Amino acid sequence: MKVDNYGPQSGPVGTLVTLNGTGFTRKTTLLVGGRVVRPSKMGAKSISFRIPANYGDGQIVLRKPGQANDYVVGRFDVIADPIFSSFAPISGAPGTRVELRGRNFRADDQIMYGNTPLRVESYSPTSIVVTIPAGAANDYFAVKSARGDWAKGRRPFKVVAPAPYVDG
Repeated sequence: MKVDNYGPQSGPVGTLVTLNGTGFTRKTTLLVGGRVVRPSKMGAKSISFRIPANYGDGQIVLRKPGQANDYVVGRFDVIADPIFSSFAPISGAPGTRVELRGRNFRADDQIMYGNTPLRVESYSPTSIVVTIPAGAANDYFAVKSARGDWAKGRRPFKVVAPAPYVDG
């Protein structure tokens, strides 16, 4: 069994992916993210399937019965709308670092605070850290994906005056 190419390699859940190669049989098992997926079309030279909602890590694997090794085809990068669920802390002075929590965050997402774009301090698929800019007022956070999808916070961040300090 051999895969020459496959595509597309990214897209939303439900995308039709086609593997082209040789040696596929009806007994070949297709897995995406460790879960068995039923092909929508299967032939000796191609297999087509849709990316399931439970795609795990997106790794595509072919398994032939009676053989010890799985054939790792590659990964499918699922592009899902960002989901913004919470942030912490809920208030602070300008300069406060705030963690936005959710899922489906991507490195190329843009973070907005009202109409002000914010620089991302750190990023993961479930967390983004930003800093409240100088001169900020109470406002909402929003995550904008490269595809143009938006996820907006349910409540505003409350800007408070900085703590007093003694300078002499």
